[in-house]
Parts: sequence; C-alpha cells; structure tokens
Amino acid sequence: MTKFLKKLGWIILFISAVLGGVGYYYGLRWDNYQAFISSIVSKSSNKDDAPIDRQNPKSKPSKRNNTPRDNNRDDLAPELQPAPKNPYFSIDKHARNCQKTTQESIETLSNYLQTDTKSDLERARAIFVWLTENIKYDDESYNSGGNGDNSAEGVLSTKIAFCEGFSNLFLALGQNMGLEIEKVHGYAKGYGDTPGMKFRDTDHAWNIIKINGVWRVFDATWGQGSGETVNGKLRSKKEFKEYWFNVDPFEAIFSHLPQDRKYAFVQPMLSLSSFEKFPSIDVAYFEMGFDGKQTYQEAFAEMGAKFPQCFKLGTFIRMHEAPKREGLLLNKAYTFDFFIPRAYSVAMIDADNNWTYFEREKGRFKLEYTPKTEGPLQISVQSEKGSEVYHTILIYKVAK
Repeated sequence: MTKFLKKLGWIILFISAVLGGVGYYYGLRWDNYQAFISSIVSKSSNKDDAPIDRQNPKSKPSKRNNTPRDNNRDDLAPELQPAPKNPYFSIDKHARNCQKTTQESIETLSNYLQTDTKSDLERARAIFVWLTENIKYDDESYNSGGNGDNSAEGVLSTKIAFCEGFSNLFLALGQNMGLEIEKVHGYAKGYGDTPGMKFRDTDHAWNIIKINGVWRVFDATWGQGSGETVNGKLRSKKEFKEYWFNVDPFEAIFSHLPQDRKYAFVQPMLSLSSFEKFPSIDVAYFEMGFDGKQTYQEAFAEMGAKFPQCFKLGTFIRMHEAPKREGLLLNKAYTFDFFIPRAYSVAMIDADNNWTYFEREKGRFKLEYTPKTEGPLQISVQSEKGSEVYHTILIYKVAK
C-alpha cells in the first residue's frame, strides 16, 4: 500500500509538472485548464472531419474555400518558411503600452510616442498605431444623428470619434512632432457605398504626410477597423488594418478622392464623376503587390477596365508575376509566381473543378498555365492559417 501511494504521488507530481509547463507557455490559469484539455481532445477527435470555412464556421465550402480533390499528396506538408518580420515591432509595442498618465495632453502623448523614433515615418507609425489601438468610432453619435466632440482635445479625452476626430488628433500629434502633415476632406467609397453611387458632398477625412519628400496617405479611421449594419444601425468592429498606414496615392485614389485635387498627387487628375465610375478594387490586390500607378493609369485610360477579384489570405503573400487584368484568353499561356512563406500548397482551379498545383521551392510558388476551360479561374492557397481549407486569393475569367 505504501509503495502504491508513493508511486501515485510521483505520478501526480509528474502530471502537475507537465501541466504547469504547458500552462506557463499558454498563459493558462487553474480555472481554464479544463477548457484547454477539452480543446485538445476535440481537435484530436475531429481531425478527420471535412474542413470548414475558417472565417465563418457555419458556412459550406464555396469558391473562396475549397477542399482539395487529392488530400493524400505527399507534398501537402512541406517545411514552412519564416514570414518577414515587422520592422516596426518595437514602435508598435511602445505605442500600445502607452499609460494613461502620458495621455493627459497632446504634448505629453506626442513626447511619449516619439521616444526612440529615428525618422518621420517611424513617428507617423507611432501615432497611427496609438490611434487605431485607443480611439473607437463613435457609433452612438452616428446612429443617433449627433456629432460628438471631434476636436483633437475632445477625442483625446473621450477616446471616441468620427473620421474628423481621428484626422484632427493625428494632425495635432503630427504637428507637435514636427511632421509635415495635412488633414484632407474628400469623398470615400467605404461603409454604405454602392457601385456607381453619386456623391452629394464630402463624407470622409484622412491625413497625408510627406515622407522623404513624397506625400503619402494615412487613414487611421479605416485603420482601426470596419463597420457593418446590424438591425438598421452601424456597429463597428475593432480590427487593426495595417494597409492604411503609408499608402501610395495611386492606390488610395480608388477609394479616397480629395475635395481639393492638389492633395490627390496623381496624374492624370480624376474628376468626381470619373471617381464615381471608377472600378472598386479591394486593398488585397495592392497588398499582394500589384502596381498602383500602372493600375490607376489603365483604369483611367479605359473606364470599363476590369481587374481580378482579390481576397485577403491572413498571412504574408507577395505577387512576383501574374496577369493584372481580370480577363484571360483561352489557350494562351500565362505565368504565375507568388511568394507565400507560410503556405503548404497553391492550386489553380478551373470552371470544371480541375486542380493544377503550383511548383514549390522555399516558399516560392510558380506555374506556367494555359487555360483550357471558359469561365471563372481561381488561385487558392492552403496555408497554416486555414488548416486543410484552400482559401481563394484571386479570381480571373477565361473567355475566347
């Protein structure tokens, strides 16, 4: 009996040590160990289930989320490559760790945020991250038809604002840091926008900052999240959108048209009527690496120009070569080349659901492809973010 108790004691001590180590790594408390263990059991028992849409677990597989036809391919589990590191990691961390005592005034906050920054872009980054982290969109005033206090001081105090307030506080903090910064009023294709919608008046405000002699676009309002309509009212979702930091004006012009055209920084100049007819291009298209200036010039020269649908992947992706227009010709060869370091596999899927896999080498995925079927042609990626699900990143259209 004594030996049994002694052996049981060693077993309990061993289990406690293991759980303690796991708990330290995952940040668990005693009261959530049960949930942690349950999740492991659940994942283990469901490993053979059909993959689901990671963005919407209740949805069925669609053209944007596909199950591969051959799940037994030997190369579906290659060694993943490291993703590029965030060059602003220390600045972002410093901005997000800002204490209330440093937020008493614009001066004290700007002094804190610019600590250890070495360039105008780093100072702009510190402001952008702090704003997107700490200021919320004023849903209550929007839904009630009110205005709220959108002065820089008012926003700093209440931590809620419209776009006017975000841009006012950005301007005040930037000026206090010595940035060459302006606030811009204009027309924006955002929440509530519909294709071809006519603008009666300006409806948005953002900032521009001169970085290394070149004006760039910064939109902290759109950078802090997005909105949806719930029961007829706006409900904002806080979600950091890095794209809206330091944007090329040739990319921003697809959704942001300044009232004063001198703040557009694009040539040829775009009129409001042309802006209303301009194609809607998701920012994922530019994040992927398609050239903003070339896209703008093509869209301006041909108002009916169409570009492929593009969707976010949730992990780093860089396009090295791919057709820039939506339409592809039947029986014509095209080259596709992407760098997706955290992806397992990339597939081309035609309208008949034929799968052609890209060649892979150290995170680089390449394919010489000649369309043989008319209809939609999509490029889908299986990455560490989506388990077995293939998430579509581009959709083209093939025709004769």
